Amino acid sequence: MLKTKTLLAKATMLLACAAAISSCSKEKPPGSPTETAIRMKQAVTFNEYDRFQALFMEQRKSQASRELFEQLKATNGAKADFKSYTLVTMENGEMLLVNHTPDNTFQIQDVIKVPDNMKSFFQNLNR
Repeated sequence: MLKTKTLLAKATMLLACAAAISSCSKEKPPGSPTETAIRMKQAVTFNEYDRFQALFMEQRKSQASRELFEQLKATNGAKADFKSYTLVTMENGEMLLVNHTPDNTFQIQDVIKVPDNMKSFFQNLNR
């Protein structure tokens, strides 16, 4: 009787693990920019280059190089703080960083005017 209960418990545990693995393999797309960044950090932390590369848009997959991945691994730490910003560039060249709330309500926490000496940094991104 005890042996049957033990086998039943092991079978139940195996089924639960299989279900968990199955649900993980059907990973949903990220629901926010912060969630995307969290997944990127997880991929780097757990040395999952394919998962890292899958987060990049098709036209930018070449940017998700092994070299970049290794650089990110070298800077990786145990803890991370995630913030979500939107860069707004005005027709007159002024730039604003809009800091969003972390709870996906997409409310504004702060607006920061980008200093003139930092604008070139943002202008040269993704080029």
